[in-house]
Amino acid sequence: MNQQPTLDRMVTAWMADEATGMAANAELLTDQILSATSRQRPKPRWLALLQESPMRAQTRVVVGSPSHRLALVAVLLAIAALVAAGVAATLLTRPQPIAADWPSFRGDATHAGIGQSGPIGSPVVKWMFHAGGPVKTNIAVAGDLVLAASDDGILHAIGLTDGVERWSFRPGTSMTGPATWNGLVYITDGANAVHALDLATGHERWSAQDIADGATTATIAEGTLYVASSNGRVVALDATSGAKRWDVAVSPSGDATTTPAVADGLVYSASQSGGLAALNASDGSLAWRVHTAGEPVGTVVVTGGIAYVGPPADAVSGQLRAVDAKTGAPRWGVDQVISSPTVAGTIAISGSGSGVVSAHRTEDGSQLWQFASPGTNRAPAVAGGIAYVAADGARRIYALDVATGGLLWQIDVDGDNQCCIAVARGLVFAGTMSGTIYAVGGDGVAIAPHATDRASAPPSAAPSKSPASTAQALPDPFTVLATYTSDQLGLNEPIGVAVGPSGDVYVTDLSDRVTQLDKTGNVVRRWGGTGSDPGKFDFSPASSGENVHGSIAAGPDGKVYVSDLDNHRVQVFTADGAFIREFGSFGAEPGQFQIPFDLSADAGGSVYVIDDGLKRLTKFTPSGDPVWVVDEHTDPLLAGHGHTAAIDAHGQVVMVIDDTSKVVYVSPDGKVVDSFDAGGCESTVDAAGDVYVGGCGEPDPVIVYDAQHRKIGVGSGQTQSPVFGPGDEAVALGWDGSVNFLKVTLPAP
Repeated sequence: MNQQPTLDRMVTAWMADEATGMAANAELLTDQILSATSRQRPKPRWLALLQESPMRAQTRVVVGSPSHRLALVAVLLAIAALVAAGVAATLLTRPQPIAADWPSFRGDATHAGIGQSGPIGSPVVKWMFHAGGPVKTNIAVAGDLVLAASDDGILHAIGLTDGVERWSFRPGTSMTGPATWNGLVYITDGANAVHALDLATGHERWSAQDIADGATTATIAEGTLYVASSNGRVVALDATSGAKRWDVAVSPSGDATTTPAVADGLVYSASQSGGLAALNASDGSLAWRVHTAGEPVGTVVVTGGIAYVGPPADAVSGQLRAVDAKTGAPRWGVDQVISSPTVAGTIAISGSGSGVVSAHRTEDGSQLWQFASPGTNRAPAVAGGIAYVAADGARRIYALDVATGGLLWQIDVDGDNQCCIAVARGLVFAGTMSGTIYAVGGDGVAIAPHATDRASAPPSAAPSKSPASTAQALPDPFTVLATYTSDQLGLNEPIGVAVGPSGDVYVTDLSDRVTQLDKTGNVVRRWGGTGSDPGKFDFSPASSGENVHGSIAAGPDGKVYVSDLDNHRVQVFTADGAFIREFGSFGAEPGQFQIPFDLSADAGGSVYVIDDGLKRLTKFTPSGDPVWVVDEHTDPLLAGHGHTAAIDAHGQVVMVIDDTSKVVYVSPDGKVVDSFDAGGCESTVDAAGDVYVGGCGEPDPVIVYDAQHRKIGVGSGQTQSPVFGPGDEAVALGWDGSVNFLKVTLPAP
């Protein structure tokens, strides 16, 4: 009987024939080779023959495929391709092929968040790269490079396989991005410039200056680069040269617009005042607009003929909307504070700031499942039916089954993830606020999802952090004595305000300056400007336009303290703006900062600083040495993001934990001594110990609590929580950018 020999026996026979002096051992040699190759799963014969280069013994091809056979196969493949093209034309609902890379923010220009291949099996950390600052912006993967920007102003190009840096780029300021296309890497920086770099070397090909204030990560589609700005514009540039193609205003009030999404000739961006807008990619003209009732808006996602927009993941209000991508006609909505989703086929998976990840049907918005994890959970990246979620509160990466929400695996990381996650080439990538970039692969052993109590039916909606829902009829204690607009004062969007013991007012703004006003609202002086030298500031983080903050405080002795966020330090000045000293540097050790946020000084000159990245409160001596550090490990009541470290008459720090909506009191020796539920996102305190809670956004009012935590007053919602000077003087920033001098009148105790 004639039996076709297997490929491995053909190889064995050839090797046996060619091995001089081994004829007697041919059978043994055959058995050894078969034993080794039998442990491997063979490829199909047709594929193995095509992939293997021809190997000849004398004149006969024994391995691979001869040239004439390959030519025939090529012809057959060409015919098959033509047939496949005809069939594909009838399968309009079949998704397009997904790139093996992860070229930009949330994957590609649609922001759908879908990759081609992720880890197989249980998680294995392949490598970690330690940057010199938090990694707060997106990660891109192109070819054999992983690209990520750190908060110390460096773009890192890291080897995909070994985690070793290949090159770096320093624009001299903060940056956001990266995005890749056609052998180029694009980043936008804090000086409003766009840079195009050679992917292989990092050498700059071109830069375009003064493109957009607070520019977002670039989106690239069809050879055009799109960025949005913090002042309400969307700009289109030629991706090859940087030449501007068009520049249009999207937001009617000039507020920040979100990273553009692009699909089918339309460019989508959203703003709080302008809602969701679709622009024609050719010239930027408005195609349609959907108003979103002034709610917070985040990333726009466009795929499968639907445009999605929801609030940012850490927002406390808003809802997810789905509209027709061509017309803007409403499709459905979910009245929950959940973010714009990652869309995997017919399933849309959203993150939230309320401790859940939830999946909804793209057809009608009905919920399929949810997964619970405390804190903020970002929208996932999806590949191969698995959703990879970066969970802030748990400081973990979860792998969930897309169909059921079942947990496949989890792995701990060393900090929060404030942006997003990437999946490409069999790996998951995540950056943390501790400055670490993780590359997580798998062990190759397939695993099945297992049920947990975190994958379940939807709960009732999470309670709002806003204090606006009080039903009591309480007096309004605020009388506005004078209001000064930003234009009148020469301010570029005020950020923080403080009142000194002399009654002078100090305001920080987006121009990285301090403006000093007298009691009548006259500008006395300004100091600062953008930079890292003593007396200069950088209030904008590396991920431009996100979490801009410049907290300022005045001590009882008149000294002025400023949180210099992106320089990771606190600076101290005299009452008239002369630089005295600075303290702090980037890091996680006592005395170091990741994101120095709100701060206060007590009567003895000690300074209390909240770090929004490390989520901790540190007390410093007057000279800037750390005394103690408290956080969730010290007391569970401190778990979360704290704000406004005001000092009361007893020397206690009064702060809001906005993750839990609690006001917490910390004694001068670092002990939590009291707390109460109040809602709100910030708190201040007056000389009598009354606490003013608000700060979540207009029209949420400021609610006043007395020392026994009883509600005694409620404001109109036009201002943030006031800060207090000598006597009954108070100043509050308005939601419209104004500075308001107030008189506060509370009922007698």
